[in-house]
Amino acid sequence: MTSEFQQQKEFYWKTRDELLRKYRGKWVSIAQNKIAAVAESLTDALKIAYENTNAKIMYINKVGEEDKVMRKRIRRYNMESDVCDCMAVAVAYLMRRR
Repeated sequence: MTSEFQQQKEFYWKTRDELLRKYRGKWVSIAQNKIAAVAESLTDALKIAYENTNAKIMYINKVGEEDKVMRKRIRRYNMESDVCDCMAVAVAYLMRRR
């Protein structure tokens, strides 16, 4: 059985051509098998997606820059302080910007 995170990741890659056309250079969050948020920053993509879906598992990547990102599991996220500390979320994040 495929994990929920893996399902979200597969959805991202199945729709990547469309994402490239519409959202190149933006952070896109996939939750509940749909595009849950598009934002300029990882933090905003996470926050908006959570506000839209309350999903605890999501896949986030920067469209067109996937080779610069890696998967990280963030254990918790506090919406009020933008500190990851109160819910389980799986995300991709930018390793380096060089």
